[in-house]
Amino acid sequence: MNLHWFESLAEAKREIEVWPQDCNEARPRMALNDLSSGELARKYGLRQYVGGH
Repeated sequence: MNLHWFESLAEAKREIEVWPQDCNEARPRMALNDLSSGELARKYGLRQYVGGH
């Protein structure tokens, strides 16, 4: 979502709501040995923290 044009505020809200899950489930990280955050959490039986301040 680095550069994305949205057609409406509603579309932007939908995309922003699903972004954390996509980021945690579908994007492998080199620092995690090419696993996504979700894969790492499942592999080691960890609870996954998503979002928040």
